[in-house]
Amino acid sequence: MEVNVLTSEDGHQCYSKSQGWSSCKPDCTPGPQPEDRADESWACRAEGPRTPGRAEAPPVRRGSFLVVGDLGAAGGGHVGSARCRLAVARAMDAKMSELGDVKFVVNVGDSFKDSGVLDRDDEKWDRAWRWIHTDQLRSVPWYSVYGNHDYRSDPCACVDVEAECAQVNYDEQNLEYFQMPGTSYFRAFPDMGIEIVGLDLNNFCDASFETAGRGPGDLVFRECAQSDCVAKCVNVIRTRTLEALNLFFKRTRESTAKSLVVFSHYPTDYFTGSPDFLRALADNSRHNITYFGGHRHGVDNASAVSIEPNKYWVVGEGDDERCDADRQQGFVVGEIAGDSSITTYPVFVDGGCCSS
Repeated sequence: MEVNVLTSEDGHQCYSKSQGWSSCKPDCTPGPQPEDRADESWACRAEGPRTPGRAEAPPVRRGSFLVVGDLGAAGGGHVGSARCRLAVARAMDAKMSELGDVKFVVNVGDSFKDSGVLDRDDEKWDRAWRWIHTDQLRSVPWYSVYGNHDYRSDPCACVDVEAECAQVNYDEQNLEYFQMPGTSYFRAFPDMGIEIVGLDLNNFCDASFETAGRGPGDLVFRECAQSDCVAKCVNVIRTRTLEALNLFFKRTRESTAKSLVVFSHYPTDYFTGSPDFLRALADNSRHNITYFGGHRHGVDNASAVSIEPNKYWVVGEGDDERCDADRQQGFVVGEIAGDSSITTYPVFVDGGCCSS
């Protein structure tokens, strides 16, 4: 048997993972280990004596991620909004360097204000994303969803085949665009014990202006008035929202991940007409759920409907019409612990960026 022996470490005992591999550490309970892949189990049979002394067990982190949204206009607009976008991008880059293990970025939509992108060659990909965010930030996947503004000029509003959507990207190796294998999708990270679920819930866009209690099937996506196919757009967006909810419920039933990172463009207070969805977001009986939405132009975890004992965040940078100086600007960090639980916290930029 090959043994990885660390006998110089005080209080360490060697334990077997499987036939042919052992490692020495303070303790070992059969099953996945914090410092190893979350989807691999250890037998934890003791091998040899324990080294005398008291072990210091350092905290283990499987990885981290950043969350941002409402990236802003691709030029023009409020000077404070442009200043805040650059400040947030610089702070994200610095945090990524500090963490050293950022696996991906979650982007909650409204990436290309005011009207989305026309295709893969649209110059907004450069002006609103590539030129704002560093090569380091774009070296990991950006898992994104459509916001209401993204739909205005994008052919996605008028097509049934999502491959024709300008932001949809099925190629996991192509980081020159967002990672969006469909308008709603999931991606499992078995080595970290988490799963991300991106949802297109744009039919909830005007939920706060509609009669209380109306569900997603009864609402109308008013941004369709900006499209070239008003009637078709209404049906397309309604269908996608209902399909997104079905996907969410399916993942809560079928996923084996300990933690789910769920995101759409909208805060939880937009979902009061879908109480089953809110109840499921708050259910931690099978998974710990962290939910991220945007649409409002600031960062907080107090302005929407609670999903306790699970957690939510509203994440947004500002927009092209106003900078929302009364809201704190920044992004959110998620740290994935050795037990696959997720801890989140905000990083704010200087509020003075919105002062003019």
